[in-house]
Amino acid sequence: MFMERRNGTMTTDQSHSLSTTGATSQPDPLLFDKTVLIPLTTFILGFAVENSISGIILNAVRISSEETRSKKYPFMFNVITVFNFIATLYNVLFLCHYFLKESNCVWVDFMTNIFSHSYYLMFDGFILFKTWAVTQFCDWFRYPMGIALLHRFAWAIFDLSTSTAVWQECENHCEFVQNPTSGTGASAADLLCDILATVSCIYFCRQRILDCFMLGASMDAFKRLMYILINENVLRSVVVLCANSLIMWCTNNLTDGSFVLVFYAIQSYIFVRVINLEFLWVQARKKALEGTTTPGVSSGNSTRANDGHLVKLVEERRMSGGIGSSGTLGLSHNVSSAVSIVSQTM
Repeated sequence: MFMERRNGTMTTDQSHSLSTTGATSQPDPLLFDKTVLIPLTTFILGFAVENSISGIILNAVRISSEETRSKKYPFMFNVITVFNFIATLYNVLFLCHYFLKESNCVWVDFMTNIFSHSYYLMFDGFILFKTWAVTQFCDWFRYPMGIALLHRFAWAIFDLSTSTAVWQECENHCEFVQNPTSGTGASAADLLCDILATVSCIYFCRQRILDCFMLGASMDAFKRLMYILINENVLRSVVVLCANSLIMWCTNNLTDGSFVLVFYAIQSYIFVRVINLEFLWVQARKKALEGTTTPGVSSGNSTRANDGHLVKLVEERRMSGGIGSSGTLGLSHNVSSAVSIVSQTM
């Protein structure tokens, strides 16, 4: 995270001093960092900031639209809005680190560290909430979800109280000195949240996949909906898990901190993209349900009508011999739950 990146910067300076002591002259690695890696990091983080601002604007348009103004605004989109604000501030402060002076070095890096932990906590909360929706809001999942988030929060408090920034007079730059234990612990806590989300998504989606094979042509809309839900949640969890695993590897194996900064910038962009893709997934879920709209039903009750229509199709499928009576209750429940999940974000 933010603090590990600063550790990486310190390692870069150390490796620079060692590389210039030999008899053979070598290219200045610090010069390469400043002319290539720092602009590259800035370029990637600029895309992340742009995507966060776009997400805020899309949410504002959604709130102000006539179609949704009278509806209760979904909790998930409130989370996305807050995340985008935090992501914008975090990435901007991260970029400002390169231009800090002695007078603002300590407090700006401390604020950046606060927004860094808030950023990752919000993202972990988003991933786990979406996973909870996939589990059909099972009561028992709240406990591992709550424990994982509290565990991550505890590491954030520990890091904020033990890490600080110092001004390096000899090199004329601000350097973040991080507690190595808190940095590793926070990254491991993020990885734990990702593993919980990924394993839970795959486990709960396995039954939905089996259900899709049992359904006939009359349930094409439901199959499309389940296909979208499975792809959305499993793909999101796997991508985030891979990104965090790569970061863990980079911070423990790369000696050039500027290269680590580039990977963190890429991770930041991936996280912002993953969150704001929710707007596209909503449209895909709506489109999947269009084929099941009951004629004569107002748009305000369309989700409820779709729910009843899909459950009725399951019953008809069973009566025709396509599904056994023992499987009807489970399928009907899955249909109702799937449409309920969609209604959380429509």
